[in-house]
Amino acid sequence: MAEELNQEKLTVCTRQKLTSVQLKNSTIIAHQTNKISKILTVVACASVGKVESSNAEAKFGVNVRYEALVCLDNGEITTILQTDSASTTVENQLISEHTNVDVFCVVLDVSSSLSNGEITVNSLIGCEVYISNHNLCIKQAERPENVFTKESEIKLTSHKCSVSHSSTVMHELDLQGKVNKLIFCGFTGCSKQITPNNDYFTLNGQMTINLMCEYEDGQIKNIIKDIDFSEEIECKGLTSDDIVQTRLCFDKPCSTNLITDQNSNNLVNIELPYTINAQVYQQTTREFIIDAYSTEKEVNLTLESFEQNEFLETKFVEDKIISTFTLTEDAPRVERILLSNGENISVVTAFAKDGEIVLEGIANIGTIYYSEDDDGNKVLNSVVIDVPYSLSVQAPLVKSGDNVEVDVSLGEVIVKNKKGRELEVIANINISYNINRPSVFAISTEINFGEQKQEKDYALEIYVAKENQTLWDIAKYLNISQENLLNQNPEVVLPLNAGDKLVAYHGGKNIE
Repeated sequence: MAEELNQEKLTVCTRQKLTSVQLKNSTIIAHQTNKISKILTVVACASVGKVESSNAEAKFGVNVRYEALVCLDNGEITTILQTDSASTTVENQLISEHTNVDVFCVVLDVSSSLSNGEITVNSLIGCEVYISNHNLCIKQAERPENVFTKESEIKLTSHKCSVSHSSTVMHELDLQGKVNKLIFCGFTGCSKQITPNNDYFTLNGQMTINLMCEYEDGQIKNIIKDIDFSEEIECKGLTSDDIVQTRLCFDKPCSTNLITDQNSNNLVNIELPYTINAQVYQQTTREFIIDAYSTEKEVNLTLESFEQNEFLETKFVEDKIISTFTLTEDAPRVERILLSNGENISVVTAFAKDGEIVLEGIANIGTIYYSEDDDGNKVLNSVVIDVPYSLSVQAPLVKSGDNVEVDVSLGEVIVKNKKGRELEVIANINISYNINRPSVFAISTEINFGEQKQEKDYALEIYVAKENQTLWDIAKYLNISQENLLNQNPEVVLPLNAGDKLVAYHGGKNIE
């Protein structure tokens, strides 16, 4: 049921993508005691720090976390962690102290080179800047006496609050054997379902762990595990009718702790840190005057239009990328694949069509493998496979013209050696998307009387309904109330059809 019409001023929310910016970051990665002899893989993860907005500008920083899997000159394989940062300022007249500025970032490209036992890493970070405004403050019209009005129900959207919550997913994993050490532990994740409740919302998500272990027999194995998790996140004032849109951020590395069970097998306790950033929107339904007339005087109606966004809840879908890749002729042939790791995935294009979202981008797949030298010795090598993708994701709620905000992560990645230097890549993609729908409405802000209407000099009038005309349209044209028109035509069936005839009696006694 819509709320009763009142004379409050309206404040509604609009959200738009303000701009895209790219930041470059360069850093040196070195081992504390040994020189690096070979780069196996370098993974970069970016997260946004504090965002400060003032009149016409927004300042924000980006933290970049690097995980470099390397071979040292003493033969050891290890992971080196390092964090760096960059910052920038966006200038735009649409930004004010009261503007809510959101920034999301993703690693677009990573390149690395080795010199004198140190790695130089260059990364390109793509940042999308969004603003939300409560940018309308108009007063709807008061309803005068002796005026017939037509109301329309409109959903009003307002920004309720922002939530940032950091937590950790704990998991114990059986390694099925005795392990000398963990060489590499990487993870990605996604939110799958958000359920709002009173004063909290529930996050259901999934983490994908990628472990590289050296066992006591010298073998190196790769373990991939999906973990479902759920958490209740406090949000004061939230109701089950509100809309919560979220994004997950992984701004810290995971931590691991090897323990031994009673059968002398190893277990590993893994802590997977994440931060969830959420925007909460409230929707209320109200009735507004959109048309009016009087049977006695001319009516002057002032209409004012406004734009707002309707926000839909976060949705989750899964998809796959399947592709083939051929190593160059000078690259070592693949004998055995040790680790396939989704280093990075970026979205170049995302747009809405009726019932679907179209995504295009590039996935970077790091693959570590053994080859053999001329003497039959095992040699550790690596290659980064760039996989362009184009996906059409089924999204029943989506319409053409909707604004799409997409969060994409790589799940399990499998690289198979088909023949010779040809590799097959199968990568699971987790897609979490937010939709907002821009709409324009017009409501009456003022109703004034004009001149007195002249009385009609005939007592009866017959009107033939046209295509798509309503009872309101015809009653307004005939200058009679809808109630009287129906009373004078009891045989009429609503809704009207083109060709229906209605009789209006003027000057005589209205049938009440």
